[in-house]
Amino acid sequence: MAIADKKKSNKKNPLYVVTNEGKDVETAESIWDAVVKKFNLQPVIDLFMVLVELIAKQINSYAALAWLNEELTKFNDELDRLLKKVAPWLYFYHV
Repeated sequence: MAIADKKKSNKKNPLYVVTNEGKDVETAESIWDAVVKKFNLQPVIDLFMVLVELIAKQINSYAALAWLNEELTKFNDELDRLLKKVAPWLYFYHV
């Protein structure tokens, strides 16, 4: 546990996000966190999660689960396609 804390505190190049026309500066944990903070996407993400939770609570059959899985896969594919156009550098390295 101490090693993980030491690695976190020894970041050489922390990310910072400047918002509110340069008035606010926030640290970001990752590139995704920086994008979410820069474009203020957290309310959109929260709304999407609430909608998915509401739909998931209504599932009472395998057919409904398969439909939800298919729709979430379509959403993921569209988001992936959009990100490849907007930020192709994110897809340079694959694990």
